[in-house]
Amino acid sequence: MPPPTLRSVAEAAGVSVSSVSNAYNRPGQLSAAVRERILAVAADLGYSGPNPAARSLRTNRVGAIGVLLTSSLPYVFSDPYCIALLQGISEEAARTRTALVLLPQVDADAVGQAVIDAAISDALEDSDPAMAALTSRRLPVARSVDSAVGTCVFLDEEGAGRSIGEHLSELGHQELTVVVGPSAGSDGSVDESLLPSYSRLRVRGIREGFAPGRVLVVSAGANSTAAGQNVGARLLGRTPRPTAIAADSDVLALGILHAARTYGLHPGKDLSVTGFDDIHDAAEAGLTTVAQPIREKGRLLAKSILDPENVARRTVLDTALIPRRSTGPHTAGAQASAGSVLPPRDTGPTTQGVAAEWQIDELDLPSYLHRIGYAGDTAPAPALLEALHRAHLAAIPFENLDIILGRSIEVDLASIQTKLIYHRRGGYCYEQNLLLGAVLERLGFTVSRVLARTGDPLEKPRPRSHLVLIVELEDRRWLADVGFGSGIVAPLPLTDATAHRQGAWTFRAVVGPDGAWRLRELIDGFWQTRYTFTETPDHLVDVEVANRNTSTSPTSPFTKRPIIVAKDEHRIMDVIGRELSTTEPDRPAVRRQLSDAEFRDALRERLPLTDTEVASILAVTPEVSTDA
Repeated sequence: MPPPTLRSVAEAAGVSVSSVSNAYNRPGQLSAAVRERILAVAADLGYSGPNPAARSLRTNRVGAIGVLLTSSLPYVFSDPYCIALLQGISEEAARTRTALVLLPQVDADAVGQAVIDAAISDALEDSDPAMAALTSRRLPVARSVDSAVGTCVFLDEEGAGRSIGEHLSELGHQELTVVVGPSAGSDGSVDESLLPSYSRLRVRGIREGFAPGRVLVVSAGANSTAAGQNVGARLLGRTPRPTAIAADSDVLALGILHAARTYGLHPGKDLSVTGFDDIHDAAEAGLTTVAQPIREKGRLLAKSILDPENVARRTVLDTALIPRRSTGPHTAGAQASAGSVLPPRDTGPTTQGVAAEWQIDELDLPSYLHRIGYAGDTAPAPALLEALHRAHLAAIPFENLDIILGRSIEVDLASIQTKLIYHRRGGYCYEQNLLLGAVLERLGFTVSRVLARTGDPLEKPRPRSHLVLIVELEDRRWLADVGFGSGIVAPLPLTDATAHRQGAWTFRAVVGPDGAWRLRELIDGFWQTRYTFTETPDHLVDVEVANRNTSTSPTSPFTKRPIIVAKDEHRIMDVIGRELSTTEPDRPAVRRQLSDAEFRDALRERLPLTDTEVASILAVTPEVSTDA
């Protein structure tokens, strides 16, 4: 019996050949009932659908685009940049059910023989023979460099490089070493004219931004963390050693940071290091870098092939310099002899002890200021204290979602700034106020961390479960607290019970009969005590114990349900469990229960949560029934 064909299926189903073809290739052309009948007949006859090879011969299309890569496949699947780029490309390809053909270490012969309808090339130059092969085949091509050939999705590489040069120049560095990837010369020297165009443009921009400083370009031989570590050891072993190094990628920069640590050097103090890309590990390492939208670049490259009418022929993507703790002001001692360790600044035993206990030296101050959107003067003054307090409160929400997700809350400074700064999450009192305390201490304020009791212990004793800050400058003292959720908006002077208006809210600090301070708020015409605290500083170990109890005890309000709070001068908006509420002074609170969809949207609008995190929070926060 001959195998079934389109025609035999059409005859058996009593439809035309084109209807059978539409059932497989263009189902929208048929009613659901007709399509189901055709597919049922085809299944009975053992027909699995049109032959792909025959279809490609008829349409002159194979449904695949080639991705031309200049590196080997093992490298491509280990390099963070390549992985993110392929993710973006594959997302768009999946949307259109288009296959991808990877062409690593591409050459003209491979391009000439590849069974593809179009191509995406990353970093391929006009002069490359592979580009000539694509042109001769008249295949559509999308490229990540600026060119007259093909559709181009690219960065302003020169402008990005200029931002690096300007940043390091503003920090006072006078000499800069730029580290590029694969060597352009057989002897390891760098002929800048032979560098890939993106690298060449970045170097040119760095020179422009760093002028009139001196720029030296060296090669790491490869683009990897190991290569960065090797070139870093080579550079830092010199006398004098560099004070500033700009790497052409984050993976190179991370290797250089590793080499710096082996020499006992502290990036941001003894040495400034920058990268390029802003891969995930860059944030956790505190690496100053240029962020580029790698995944979006891949998506747009694919879309320019698959949906060309909705993508411009030339698209320039935005970049941004992200200052972090790996860069800092140039100091005269930074060019010390190789292997030497710079002595710590002489701040006296008390100040040094505080800095060590609260890990002040780990603070990434530039990234914190960027996170809260503060770009003003940082000289210690009452105006600075208020500006930072308000900016922090506006930018970093109060929330407990990690507890609801079953995660532990860590109160070492490195963990706090990774969560609140780099991952752009919020936190509760210990996280929020330890971060602000470190910032204020670094900027020259004197800070005491004090555990407070909510309410008034003379009325009902409660554990010391809330952390506040007492901030001093010269002969003045303030209460600072960005971790109470519904507390003060600005620092509150610790004076003589004077009432202080902060927008629509009114607070005062008074001393009770037991000698402890009370923070009181005027609510509906009555002064209510929000919490009570003394002036005796606590230690990190005290905070660790309080945090462990608050984040794990079944009686703690933070282990029971999600809490997200945002407060400004006029209102408090919070999500507690499934309830969304808005509170304004002297008015009844407006509350309503959120449906699954509304709750999901509320979480995503307020915090950068993954789909899995949102689903997990949703699962443990049941919808409250409104039935009578």
